Amino acid sequence: MKKTILKIMILNVVLASSCWDAYYYTKVCLTETDKLVTPYKLGQTVSFIDSIGNSFVLKVIKDSLFCEWLWDGYHYERKEIYLQSDKNNTFFSFNLYAPEVFPYNNSFRININNFIFYLSYNSEGEFFTNNLNSIYFHASLEINNKIYYDVVECIKAEATNKEEKKEQECFPFRLLYNKMYGVLQLEDKEKTLFTINN
Repeated sequence: MKKTILKIMILNVVLASSCWDAYYYTKVCLTETDKLVTPYKLGQTVSFIDSIGNSFVLKVIKDSLFCEWLWDGYHYERKEIYLQSDKNNTFFSFNLYAPEVFPYNNSFRININNFIFYLSYNSEGEFFTNNLNSIYFHASLEINNKIYYDVVECIKAEATNKEEKKEQECFPFRLLYNKMYGVLQLEDKEKTLFTINN
């Protein structure tokens, strides 16, 4: 008898939670345009050269889609891409969030060795300015003796106090990016840290 009552209670909980899920949650998915903002695919390799001429390769070791539940009753699709260097500790991590996840709608986060840049884009996939970084647009730009088109220049905001300024001295400061090749160049205030070498 106790087992039967327990089974009925468990069944009620399962049914109630599945109905609750269907009723209260809405899934917000990434569009095809969202997915084209970054060019990297699983297994792809990208060659870079550092400031002293050493070359290294980053390989895409993760390219996955998954859903996250957020506090507002929505499930949001998120795409995560991870590139890891073959020689040093350099890594890139890209997180594309479905629209409306954060105040920076249609934005994606680029994490390069734990230094974060945000790029915002519209429903057509065109980048625009945001209040997190200074953004500049270049129809074309020569980098490492090659012309790249539709380049976004993302400059981190200046630190406001002494401790932040001291910490910022050793971090990347300027990112060049486009949708066809991804990360093109990264600089700190002193020198170019690395440049695409394709």
